[in-house]
Amino acid sequence: MATRNTTRNAGLTRKKKPAGLPSVLLSIGSEHKSFPFLKQLLTPLLENSDAALLITNPLPEAVTLRLTEWLKLFKFNVRTAKDKTKTSARTLYLTPRGVRSFILDDVIRLEELNTPKEAKQKQDRLDAVLYDLNERIKEQACLYGITKLAATAPGLDELLHGAVKLIPKGWQYPSHTCCSIIYNKAEFRSAGFRKTRWNQLIERDVQAGGKLVITVYYKKKMPDADEGPFLKYERSLLNSIADSLILYISQLLVKSRSRQSESMLKEAQELALLGNWSYDLLQKKSYWSDSVYDIFGVSRQQIRQSFGAFFNQVSKEDRKRVETTMRKARREGGDFSLDYCILTPAGEKKYIEEFGYSEKDKKGRVIRLFGTVQDISQRMKAEQKLSDSEYKYRSLFEASPVPSYIFDLHTHRILDVNKRMTEQYGYTRDELLSMTILDIRPKEQIPRLHEQLEKANRVKGVIHFGVMTHQNKDGSLKQVDISGEQIRIGDSDCMLVLAHDISEKMMQQEMDHLERNIIEKSLKSKTAIDIILKDYLTGLEELITGLSASILRVSEGKVYNWASPSLPLFYAEALNGLAIGPEEGSCGTAAYTGKQIIVSDIRKSNLWKKYKKLALSAGLRASWSTPVFNPEGKVIATFANYYKEIRMPSPFELEIFNRAAVLISILIESYEQDQRLQRSHERFGFVTKATSEAIWDWNLVTDKVFCGDGFNTILGVILKEQEWRLSVWLEYIHPDDRMLITQKVESVLQGKENRWELEYRIIRKKGQLVYVSDRAYIIRNNQGRPIRIIGAIRDITVKREEEQQLRLLESVVTNTSDAVVITRADLNTDQGPEIIYVNEAFSRMTGYSPAEVIGKTPALLQGPKSDWAEMNRLSLALKRGEPCSVNIINYTKSGKEYRVEMMVKPVFDANHRITHFFAIQRDITTQFKLQQQRRFMEMVSSTFKKIEGLVISLDSVLKKLVEFGDFTAAETWLLTADKQHLSLVASFASTKASKDYYAENKALNTLTPDGGLLKEVWARRELVIVDDFDKHASLRRRAGVQKAGFKSALAIPLMNRGELIGVLAVLTDKPSAHLSEFEQLFRGLEADLGSEIKRKQLENELSLIFNTAPDIIAVVGFDGYFKRINPAAYDILGYSIEELLSRPYNEFIHQDYISATNSITATFPSISGSNYFENCYITKSGKSVWLGWTYQQIPGEDLVYTVAKDITRQKELQRLLHDATSLARIGAWEMELPAMQIIWSDVTREIHEVEPGYQPVLQEIYQFYQDSDKSRLEESVLKAIGEGIPYDLELLHVTAKGNQRWVRVIGTPEMANGKCLRIYGSFQDIHARKLAEIELQQRTRYLSAIATVAQIFLSNENWFDGIKNSFDLARYTIMADQIFYKEIYTDKETGQSMYRQRIGWLKGKDMPAIDPVETEVLPIDSFPEVKEVLLSDQPYMAVLSELPDNLLRQVLVHSGIKSVLFLPVFAGSVLEGVVGVEECYHERRWAEGEIFFMRSLCSSLSSAIQRFNSSAAQKKLNEDLVRQTRELKISNTELEQFAYVASHDLQEPLRMITSFLTKLEDRYAIRLDDRGRRYIDFAVDGANRMRQNILGLLQYSRVGKGNAAIEEIDLNMVVEEIRLLHQTDINETGAVVEVAELPVINNYMAPVVQLMNNLVSNALKYRKPDTPPVIRISARPVEEYWEIAISDNGIGIEKEYLQKIFVIFQRLHPKDQYEGTGIGLAVVKKIVENLGGKVWVESDPGIGSTFYFTIRSIKD
Repeated sequence: MATRNTTRNAGLTRKKKPAGLPSVLLSIGSEHKSFPFLKQLLTPLLENSDAALLITNPLPEAVTLRLTEWLKLFKFNVRTAKDKTKTSARTLYLTPRGVRSFILDDVIRLEELNTPKEAKQKQDRLDAVLYDLNERIKEQACLYGITKLAATAPGLDELLHGAVKLIPKGWQYPSHTCCSIIYNKAEFRSAGFRKTRWNQLIERDVQAGGKLVITVYYKKKMPDADEGPFLKYERSLLNSIADSLILYISQLLVKSRSRQSESMLKEAQELALLGNWSYDLLQKKSYWSDSVYDIFGVSRQQIRQSFGAFFNQVSKEDRKRVETTMRKARREGGDFSLDYCILTPAGEKKYIEEFGYSEKDKKGRVIRLFGTVQDISQRMKAEQKLSDSEYKYRSLFEASPVPSYIFDLHTHRILDVNKRMTEQYGYTRDELLSMTILDIRPKEQIPRLHEQLEKANRVKGVIHFGVMTHQNKDGSLKQVDISGEQIRIGDSDCMLVLAHDISEKMMQQEMDHLERNIIEKSLKSKTAIDIILKDYLTGLEELITGLSASILRVSEGKVYNWASPSLPLFYAEALNGLAIGPEEGSCGTAAYTGKQIIVSDIRKSNLWKKYKKLALSAGLRASWSTPVFNPEGKVIATFANYYKEIRMPSPFELEIFNRAAVLISILIESYEQDQRLQRSHERFGFVTKATSEAIWDWNLVTDKVFCGDGFNTILGVILKEQEWRLSVWLEYIHPDDRMLITQKVESVLQGKENRWELEYRIIRKKGQLVYVSDRAYIIRNNQGRPIRIIGAIRDITVKREEEQQLRLLESVVTNTSDAVVITRADLNTDQGPEIIYVNEAFSRMTGYSPAEVIGKTPALLQGPKSDWAEMNRLSLALKRGEPCSVNIINYTKSGKEYRVEMMVKPVFDANHRITHFFAIQRDITTQFKLQQQRRFMEMVSSTFKKIEGLVISLDSVLKKLVEFGDFTAAETWLLTADKQHLSLVASFASTKASKDYYAENKALNTLTPDGGLLKEVWARRELVIVDDFDKHASLRRRAGVQKAGFKSALAIPLMNRGELIGVLAVLTDKPSAHLSEFEQLFRGLEADLGSEIKRKQLENELSLIFNTAPDIIAVVGFDGYFKRINPAAYDILGYSIEELLSRPYNEFIHQDYISATNSITATFPSISGSNYFENCYITKSGKSVWLGWTYQQIPGEDLVYTVAKDITRQKELQRLLHDATSLARIGAWEMELPAMQIIWSDVTREIHEVEPGYQPVLQEIYQFYQDSDKSRLEESVLKAIGEGIPYDLELLHVTAKGNQRWVRVIGTPEMANGKCLRIYGSFQDIHARKLAEIELQQRTRYLSAIATVAQIFLSNENWFDGIKNSFDLARYTIMADQIFYKEIYTDKETGQSMYRQRIGWLKGKDMPAIDPVETEVLPIDSFPEVKEVLLSDQPYMAVLSELPDNLLRQVLVHSGIKSVLFLPVFAGSVLEGVVGVEECYHERRWAEGEIFFMRSLCSSLSSAIQRFNSSAAQKKLNEDLVRQTRELKISNTELEQFAYVASHDLQEPLRMITSFLTKLEDRYAIRLDDRGRRYIDFAVDGANRMRQNILGLLQYSRVGKGNAAIEEIDLNMVVEEIRLLHQTDINETGAVVEVAELPVINNYMAPVVQLMNNLVSNALKYRKPDTPPVIRISARPVEEYWEIAISDNGIGIEKEYLQKIFVIFQRLHPKDQYEGTGIGLAVVKKIVENLGGKVWVESDPGIGSTFYFTIRSIKD
């Protein structure tokens, strides 16, 4: 064994300094701190007159005094620096003869002679090694236990519970150690756990999630080691344990997430009905998934996956487009999408949607295409069906001849209209779509509409609403028959309405009724023709709005007014006698031409030139005239229609007027014919005595009855014969009336009367019952016997009905709730007409009895508030004979006012004179109040909408409420946030007293509901009226209320959706009856005002939410701009609100998403309900931000309300999840029962390595597994089918290509009624993970075996015994056939290195573990290839089939060995032997883990051999120690002598040479020429430099030897000392030394001072000419070191020399420029490295350099 010689040196060297004096630094050993020794040592130095000295070691005080006195003889200035902790001087500064400074460049150290007992030291070192080895084994066992636990623990809790028990066993003092593990706030502790201040902690983030903290505690203080009481190896062990635990935790989390990914993938695969394909352009190969084959309707056997096969099925219409797209993709790449039609071999037509993508190589060439195809036939059919349905609906809707529209049942907004609607109503489509169904109705129809809509909500299917009134755009009204059916559009409930315009139909009915009345009137009475015509025109004018009609009689070429009921009298009279002609107005021209004349504008018509002024003065603007013809075609009259506005007739109006002209012709003709008949027919003379109806003449002699034509009408048949017998007539008589007729006839025959009159019933042929009045005249002969009866039968059915109606009308008038008043027609009195009749309702309404009012006028009902303007209007209308309706206030008998709606109509006699006035009065007081209250509520709602603040809104509402009800004051109290108090938020007072009341009660603005009115309202949640404040003793403000003069009060709860939010109180100086009148109003205010207040509160809250919400809230217009947006948009996008509102939002969207966004926004006008989409925005800083938009259209406005959430993080997570799912290799499968049809996904087929079109069968699936796994799978499937038990298995299966792979199979049964319908699940390739687990188990087994082997060798003193047991373990660990150990020795005779087998084990044979010695002896050089590998400390593995024909192969063949593994065993650097492993039955390649185990065994064997050899050499080593100690003493003595020689004797000749040359120069100076003097200078300089080099070498060799004790060093003081040493140079050069605050460290004083001095000296030396040096010294902490920097502004150093300058004797400048030896920086580097630091320099030539070094503060 090599030993290190410790030398002991003492000596001095020095060298000359160019800009100062050399110095000496002494470090003196303890035995040399005597004055004689120091005197002897210093004498040679002091002989040199320019020396300087610094002693760093503390000296005894006596020695210091003697030395100081002695040094003064040499004129040294002595200063001492006292150490505060020591009594003796710390440092001596010796400056000779006033020298300016000294430099500490050269160092001489005197080391103490150490004479340890080497044997004991070596024994101690050996014990320490053994102790360390045991600690490492303990640590390995702990780590192995953790690893084994990690492999076997079922879960995370079990792992951490076990780990916390194992960890203390790996530390130096297990019995005094405890441990804590914290993971995700869960803590696990070892037994006897106790926290102390002696702990080791490691805190690590688990990448998969969470934080792991492991803390090891010593329960009591233990001896200090590397980290307090802990070893540095324990820190490494803690790191290893943390790594192992983090790995397992991560595996658990990965497994958990993998299961989640599997679940998500399974769901996705269940939903995705897609096929995928790929095409490799390099290999010209295609791949189709099974779904593609299914979509195209082919099998793998029918078709190859190629583009040609694909194109063959594409329809001819689409093939060219598809081919073009595919070729472009193959040529240029890029993404593409297609939709096309295919035809399957079965003839089925399918629609396909395809998306394709490309993959390029590094050169940009397309190498692969891939994509998906989807059968969208069903979707296309559904879309086509929907499109057809929409087209059909639209066609029917638009083509409907009936106006149709669709409206929203909730908003009443019109959503769609057909063309007929726009035509008939006069509005455009856009106008109608901006309206509601309320806008096309007169206001009086709206209440009925609401009733009908409520009915519609209760009824499903088609609803018939009946006839309603609609209003056209021009204001005209029409009658429409409404039918509707509820439909649903999107999320809205709507109604489709058909509006049949029945105005014409009703007009036709009214016309029919009018014509019947006129005809009957003309037939039944003797009314003059002019009256009949006037009544007819009056009827027409009532039916047709704005019509003024006239009939002019044409006679002898002139016209005469016949009837014109509404034309001005002057105009009608002016028409009399006007001639007819071509330009004689409308009537004159029509009479002249015989044609209908239409003049739409009289002002512009040439026909009216003569009469234009007359017509315009009468207010007439349009005139239409139709000629009236007699049967001979002669114009006998004109029928004119006048209007006061320019107007053209509609076709329907022309039809009406033409019809009227015909009827007028008939009336005139009938009148003239009646006149002729009366004059010409004698029979009608008798008829006039009876009737003009059905005439009959009964000849009693012949018993025959003659019947006139009237019987045809009465009987409803045409009589074939006009003569018949009485018996025939009796058949038509009602059976119940026949007896009456028979009796009457008998009475007439037997009596003497000449007339009879009967009323009876006739039954028509169709069963219709007719009432008739039969009046007859009886003709008798001279004997008085009746011979003839002439009579007339009159149909009185209508009369009977009218009488019935009159009776009913009388009952209605009597019993109606409306008051009926009939007065005389006298309007000339001041009090009004006289009342002649009132009904019972009048008495109930007014309190007057009929007797009290009959004979008086309606003036008795009038009072102070009667509306005299309305009364005057009524009077004027009645004077004109016009009906009039008024709304006025009347007064009851008691003086109470009430409001009535009164309709008064004049009653005319036959001469059209007013005889009476008929008035109907309806009490509308309640309705009027309700209307007023509704208006008030509308005002409340409007106020809250217009005014922003809640309090301001309430103030305004209270003021209007007080004014509306004539109250005195009102106040609003709202619940506070805690709902425990009421706070007065608003009030209004109308009188001074009430204002004073609120001023005096300001303090009571917050009340608890503990009594009084508020408590009662709060408790009962209903309206409360107080009329006696004295009865409410608990009323807190009673005194103030009474003082203010309040007599009653009313309070209501303010409710919102059943929740009390406050109280409204009203106070008045009137009795409570006044408040009761408004009870209905206040009950409405409970909910309405409560809702408005709540809405306003919500508006305030929503405004706060809008401004503070973290998500973007915006209102977007259809025009592409933001209309309003909240501040969150600035936070997310970075743009100001003004920027966002002033620019189209497309400018902020990422350009890749603008098109998709536009597609969404294009649907804004038609959307309904809530919708969602996502797009990407670009922030102002250029970042991409994903936003998820939820949006909904604002009804009635071109606006959309949107909320956008920043989903950038979610998008990243989705991408990561997608990537993770793609990497997971998880397939899906499904088995349908009972058909046993199995479906595999593409990934499942890939894992099984089957063809893409492979169709699995259950029994074939079982064949993919080996026997044990197959049985497990079969059993699990049967349990799933029979019992519904899911399964999750990890199995080893063999693919179709014969590859073994580990897979995970998950199956989930779907049960219904106890039967399994299907099993579905996932199929995952876990081969890599399973192999990793197996490898981990193997590594765990190997680590366990390695630990056991180490223990075996440690427990056996003789390595020979250990190897037997370890080989026994190894055979089971790696399952070897044979293991042996061959040692290597040197043959004494030949000197060759030889193999010799010492131990062997053979599998399967019962043989001794130790073979006979030297059974196999071979030279090691026999196998050179093996030797070369083993000497490089690497294993050698050989397989017989791969070996060349060499000696090793021959040996293996001879021995029957197939494979062999050799591993070297070294003892130090010497190859001691070889461990071999052999396989005899088959070739084998040993795995990495197996080789690792065997190498570990060899390492343990090597250590055991070394320990054995060390023990044997221990004795010899002890003997050598004594010898070496003796030799060391001798060597140290010699070294001391060498030091003296080096410092004195070796320098003596140099001094002599220098001295003689100097004397030679002095003596012969005159004789020497310049060359001679130069030679002498060279010689002297060479001698000096030789001496400096000797001193430098001696100094360099002693660096790091003999350091004194560690002491506290203040670097600031060191720098100050160095500054003093160099003060002269600093002054001469003008140098500036800047020192930052430097640290105080613990280290060795001498080397630190020398280090700093050398660097400062260099900075002063290598300065730039004429530039004062600037030196900066600073320090900064770097981990456990201090980094010191010394910079200068000197000449700098070239980059290539930055490392070279630290090499000894390396100089960068000639000696005449900068003197030196090239040793100083080498000494610096050596000092720094010996102190455990590093040194480097950074420099810029011409600018300066900075030297850095690191130094550590050494702990005691």
